[in-house]
Amino acid sequence: MSLYKSMIMSVFALFLLPLVASAEGETRQVTVTGRAEVRVVPDEVVLSIAVETMNLELNLAKEENDRVVNAAFKAIKEMGLSAYQAKTDYMRIEPLYTNKRSSSPTLIGYTGEQLPCPHAGRGHPG
Repeated sequence: MSLYKSMIMSVFALFLLPLVASAEGETRQVTVTGRAEVRVVPDEVVLSIAVETMNLELNLAKEENDRVVNAAFKAIKEMGLSAYQAKTDYMRIEPLYTNKRSSSPTLIGYTGEQLPCPHAGRGHPG
């Protein structure tokens, strides 16, 4: 018998071995089932808010925006969060025009926007 035929017969025998074993009544199997449920108190809170103000004058729009954000931070700090945990994440001030596509747009005021980001949880000093 050639080496090639011997290899083919060996591979064929390996495929038939499980059929012969199960025919003899040797059924082997492992069955695993499980279920888990965990309920925990959250250890972190992230609150996203935005403050937007508008005024005809740039400095007044910014001042009003800062006043509202500072009042929000004051209330947040009264709840027990530190200054590290209550901070502004983003700020933008831009002019507002009546029609940006016209050849001569008219300035109608300024808008200021801040995104305070109060964050409380593990890993934050406070």
